Amino acid sequence: MNKFLSVTSILVFLSGCGGGGESGNAETGFVATNSNETSSALHSISATPITNTVEDESYRFNLSVKNPSDESLTYRLVNAPEWLSVDTTGVVSGIAQTNADTGTFRDISVHVADSQQRVVTLAPFDLTVTPVNDAPKITMTKQNYVVDGRSKTSIAFNFSDEESSYPDDVQLVGNNADILSVELLTNNEIEVTVADVESVTETALQVEFFDGNTSVLQNLEMTILPMTESGLGRTIRGSRNGAGIHLVVLGDGYTASQQDLFMQDALAFNAMFDNDPYIASHMSAWNIHMVYRESQESGADNEYGVDTTETFFDSGYSCKEITRLICANSSKVFAAALEEFPLVSQSVLVVNAEAFGGSGGNSLAVYNRTSPELAMHELGHSFANLADEYVDESISDYYLQFYEQGAFANVSNSENAEDAPWAHWIDDRNNLSNESGDQKVGLYEGAYFTSEGFYRPVYDSVMRTAGKPFGVVNAEQWILSIYSEVGAVTYILPYSNNISVYANNGANFSVAPTFGTPLQELKWFLDDVEIDDAFNKQSLALDLPVGTYTVAMQISDVSGKIRNPAKDISSNFTYEWQLTVK
Repeated sequence: MNKFLSVTSILVFLSGCGGGGESGNAETGFVATNSNETSSALHSISATPITNTVEDESYRFNLSVKNPSDESLTYRLVNAPEWLSVDTTGVVSGIAQTNADTGTFRDISVHVADSQQRVVTLAPFDLTVTPVNDAPKITMTKQNYVVDGRSKTSIAFNFSDEESSYPDDVQLVGNNADILSVELLTNNEIEVTVADVESVTETALQVEFFDGNTSVLQNLEMTILPMTESGLGRTIRGSRNGAGIHLVVLGDGYTASQQDLFMQDALAFNAMFDNDPYIASHMSAWNIHMVYRESQESGADNEYGVDTTETFFDSGYSCKEITRLICANSSKVFAAALEEFPLVSQSVLVVNAEAFGGSGGNSLAVYNRTSPELAMHELGHSFANLADEYVDESISDYYLQFYEQGAFANVSNSENAEDAPWAHWIDDRNNLSNESGDQKVGLYEGAYFTSEGFYRPVYDSVMRTAGKPFGVVNAEQWILSIYSEVGAVTYILPYSNNISVYANNGANFSVAPTFGTPLQELKWFLDDVEIDDAFNKQSLALDLPVGTYTVAMQISDVSGKIRNPAKDISSNFTYEWQLTVK
């Protein structure tokens, strides 16, 4: 803390002088002016001005003026620095805020005048302001960064300081030392070294800049993406090799100078999952990656198979003579995805072109970079086995010959609500909704490419119009498909159903739910009786007397997004152990 260095007191008196003009009295230390010779008023001024202070410290002292006639008084500072002022009550105050405000200011005084221009003046005093080493002013050019594991990232900052031209040092504050380190560079940059990570890691860090004996903290948010050994693959959701569904996003028609654009497009696709309220809750089971392969030219062929644009995956429009149908060399796509991420089960190809188009099938969705909603529609087919809900009479005859009732969760060819695969979502089967724009589940005619005789569950969804949300029926099928692929748990211990332990040694059981609370509910049973204090606990320790017991664990999805778990028992999971205590 700064403190005042010394205090001085001065007392000055003024009386009617009788002769007009100005006179000075070196002995008493006052200067007085009296323009009214007949006045008999007696004024005096006293104060204790502080003659030493410190930069950034509040400076203040009070003037005391005797004013028997209660005249209106005017105060004026003389020879004072700009940061110092006097108010209408005689308070002298201010703060020296910069080095330019420091030094010694000599012969400062205060003139006080009444309405008759009689003036009293505080005896001049000197004020010395001592500078301090202020903390530097630093701002980061941005606060949020997406960086690769096993990388070095330069981060720019703005710096200003009166005492120096550049920081002395920099360090990280907090518990990030295992994955991050920082070094001060020249030209207003720091370099952050990032270690390898297995899962996408969100971290908040503080960077402390030092300047002399002062420092300042700056906050940064950093998302660290796991990288494959080749450096061509990044994980943008979930983990690099962990449990769950692995989807790989690849790009075609992105040149070496467009890698950042591909990153932008891949992240935009990834964000779409979180923006759909019907499926976002269960996206933690997904691991989404991106793989870059350099194309020599931007864009795609105007006609698939006619190589006019040199791209890595040979994508092109007008596939099968359909203008907006984009095809690519799927063998190359799958090989590139597998090379970087061997656990891949779904692939998406983003084509660096503006014209609307795409395609889907065989676990590969293709779309032009400005239409990522097309990929969501195609994943509805390839991942969740959902049918098209739109009408296209030009192809309906071909597809109708293959239709089987019940094959798709979102299409029915019966006008009877009880026959619909989504009947368990219809709350009032005698009052079916069919209003335009309504998301209430009912029977809406027009689906599976034909306008009559086929029905869909809601008025509109991603399977009818790209960019629309899934809706409750399609989302249920999507979530059930997740459970079908990855199960309700990621591991169970012990894995054997028959275990033996000795008395007093105890028996330990554990399970890792795929989602956990609040989406899943976990119960433990001993001989068919629920163990109440083990509810939603992922581990169980039992100390039982000699005997034979049945221990069971039951997991259920309680998100409310599956109304008919019987369609797929993987969302309701039970495991039993036969326990023998010897």
